[in-house]
Amino acid sequence: MNNILVIAQGLVAKRFVEIIVNRQVANLKYFIVFDKEYELEIKKSNSIHFEIADATSFLRLKSIFNKEKFLSVFIIMEKMEEAREVYFNMRRIDKKIRIILLDQEKSFETIEDAFLHIVDAIELLANRVYDHLPNVPVVAQTIGLNQGEVMEVVVPFGSAYAFRHVGSIPQVKWKIAAIYRNNKLLLPNSAT
Repeated sequence: MNNILVIAQGLVAKRFVEIIVNRQVANLKYFIVFDKEYELEIKKSNSIHFEIADATSFLRLKSIFNKEKFLSVFIIMEKMEEAREVYFNMRRIDKKIRIILLDQEKSFETIEDAFLHIVDAIELLANRVYDHLPNVPVVAQTIGLNQGEVMEVVVPFGSAYAFRHVGSIPQVKWKIAAIYRNNKLLLPNSAT
């Protein structure tokens, strides 16, 4: 079983932990370290362990690493100066462990680390809001290689593609695979 360490602080971290609890992945065991107690509705599980501790403490982190071997570490914290401290303490403990870090203030842009994956919260939110503009194709996030295998395009009322048969729309480098109309999935043919 692979162990995942989650250093959690704040509302985003709390929501992330709730998602982990509700969508447990097989063969993963989670060790979640909070800086204070949160009220969480948690199903009893052997694959999720909680601990209330100061994650900025090098000795505290070292003792957690002495108990278990971890595949990845997620650092999701509100206070970026504390997240930085946790990150540097992690690197003192293990130079090659994979760290996924939520950066909410672009605080980690200057760090070069091949084993650090930074999730830029500002960029992520701005792109997510942008996806709601009309005529913007939305790339599916959990399908294929995330390179545009599946896209969603909202066809607004005044579009040149509105009220046309699928067969009359040239589909050279792409295909219309499905149509959502009134929250129902339609599998189109050329006469649709």
